[in-house]
Amino acid sequence: MPAGNDPARQAAAWTLIQWLTSPEISGGWSRFTGYFAPVIAAYDRPEMQAYLVENPDAKVALDQLVYAQPWFDTYNTVAVRKALEDQVQAVLSGRIKAPEAMVLAQKAADELMRPYVEKTALRLPE
Repeated sequence: MPAGNDPARQAAAWTLIQWLTSPEISGGWSRFTGYFAPVIAAYDRPEMQAYLVENPDAKVALDQLVYAQPWFDTYNTVAVRKALEDQVQAVLSGRIKAPEAMVLAQKAADELMRPYVEKTALRLPE
C-alpha cells in the first residue's frame, strides 16, 4: 500500500484487499482463470468442491504444492541473485557493514532489472 495515504484511503484499500483475497473471490478467480486459488480456504467452498469434481485436472497444481519449494525469481534472476550474494559475502568477510551492502545490492539489482522496467509500466525510483 503506498505510503502517505490518509486513514480513510488506507481503510478503503484494506477493505479492497480483504475482498480480493476472500475465499469466495479468490475461488471465483481460480475457476475463471484456471490457476489455483491463492487462498487455500477457497477449496473448502461448495462451489469450488463442485468445480473440482467436474474438472479434476484443476486439482493437479493444488496437489503439487506440497512438493513446491521457495524460489527467488525475477527478471535476470542469476545476475540479480549474484549481486545480492556478493554483498552478503562482503558482509560475512567483514569488508562492509550490512546496511551499506544492502544499498549496494539494491542498486545493482535496479540496474540489472532496468531493461525490464523500461519495457513495463513499472518505474524505478529516481
